[in-house]
Amino acid sequence: MIKNKNLRITGIVVAIVILIFWFSSKSGETSMKQSDTLLLKMRVVTLEEVTHKTPSYRHKTYIIRKVAHFLIYMSLGGCLSLGRKKNPIKVVIIIGSLALLDEFNQSFRGRDASLSDVILDVAGGFTGWAIVESVRYFFKNNKKEGES
Repeated sequence: MIKNKNLRITGIVVAIVILIFWFSSKSGETSMKQSDTLLLKMRVVTLEEVTHKTPSYRHKTYIIRKVAHFLIYMSLGGCLSLGRKKNPIKVVIIIGSLALLDEFNQSFRGRDASLSDVILDVAGGFTGWAIVESVRYFFKNNKKEGES
């Protein structure tokens, strides 16, 4: 078991980055199948909607894909904060650089690279960082008298 907290957090950050690039390395068809499978398992769409590519299906697919972008980068931002990245500018630069590389990688797989996804990724990463920093601030400033 890894005893050093920063080493564990670094491992988690690396795992998240690998996961991000694993997802972006999929072809557009594979990526859509993954989204479809998730939506079907969640019972958000029916097989008929998926088969006919209804407007409702397209809307739900769009939403689930954007939520996935936001959440994975939110996790990354939170882990960066836990790894002692306290400077929000550095976090935005790290997240933004990874998001740009992610979209660049995706463009080689027959998928569109999207600036709006980069912005969403940065927003997710910053949100994760801000949540962890807010919780840390709250607990640091609300210790009972006599606690160290």
